[in-house]
Amino acid sequence: MSTPTFEVPVILVRTAGDQVTVVAPGSPRPGWGPLAGAGLKAARGLLREAGRRGPNSASVRQFTMRREDLSAWDALKRLGKDGYSYGTLQSQDGKFAKNVSIKEVSPARAMGQTPGIDPMALANAAALAQIHSAIEHLTERIEDLTDAVEWTNDFLAAWQEGEVLAALDTIVEVHTRYRDTGKVGTVDWARVVNLEHLLKSQHRQILKELTRVADRVRFRSFEEAKKAGRLDQHRVSDLLALESYVLRGLACHGELTLVAKAQSDELSLEQVERATKDMRTCVSDAGKVAVKITSARTRMRGRGWFEQLMTQGLLGGALRDEAVEDAARAKRREIRKVVEPWQLQALDQVGVLALLPATPSYASGPCEEFELPV
Repeated sequence: MSTPTFEVPVILVRTAGDQVTVVAPGSPRPGWGPLAGAGLKAARGLLREAGRRGPNSASVRQFTMRREDLSAWDALKRLGKDGYSYGTLQSQDGKFAKNVSIKEVSPARAMGQTPGIDPMALANAAALAQIHSAIEHLTERIEDLTDAVEWTNDFLAAWQEGEVLAALDTIVEVHTRYRDTGKVGTVDWARVVNLEHLLKSQHRQILKELTRVADRVRFRSFEEAKKAGRLDQHRVSDLLALESYVLRGLACHGELTLVAKAQSDELSLEQVERATKDMRTCVSDAGKVAVKITSARTRMRGRGWFEQLMTQGLLGGALRDEAVEDAARAKRREIRKVVEPWQLQALDQVGVLALLPATPSYASGPCEEFELPV
């Protein structure tokens, strides 16, 4: 603001809404902020028109005017001279103290056909640029983390597959030689004796992961449906194949164990019954998980109207809920198509009961009369 003699000319620039920006030459004083860059360049031209040389520095101050005052500014006659209008200031005791002169320019003229000088807008732009940069950096970190997680999962899946197939190769080799010769050699038994633990641990890990899949496809809430939609049917197919290999390996290993005990005169009827029961349990557990996956028929319970309103809006939220449920149900159908054939065929092909035939070479005493159910 200025004195009537215009010793300190002040330019008022009306910006968006009820905001106005006041520009004056000189370094910032209490309550004023520095003006630089394009804003200072534009201010030099305006202050030059007010009778001042282009200043090396300028200050800005922002005010909010009531709408009625802005309307009166536009509608009523303003007193002043040289394009300036008088404003009245009062002292602390409420008495008239001074007439100040104010001159308004348009934002386009103030900035040379660019938006008006708005320190708040400039600050917001700088903050948004900083936030955008932080988001880009965070996105890159998340992508790096996602790649690392995917690499770890692929590595663990390959390690699991390698462990199972390597153990199965050894067991099948020894089992084939036993079928050809009718006995289990000492060296062959030493090669497979510790593989039962590996196969049983893998059996439990595979069923645990398949159980998690079964829980996911039985979604009932919005969040559960989103997790179901992210399931990988190819991983499920790999797990089912590995489980078939594990069951086959356990069946072969069970037969080799009975033969080795019979050769050492250590086999009893109880051991044969226990081996048969353990194998039945493994197959039954795998079948239960498969049934749990294929029998899933749940529906999603949509989000409440308030949550929809606060996220995508009522209409957008309802459409979002429908899309998430459709994706989850489609994924469930894909997984069911993978599991159902395995459930009907793979378990039968294991032939676990047929792998434990009761022959005189297996046992002595009571075991000679024992027959396995088929």
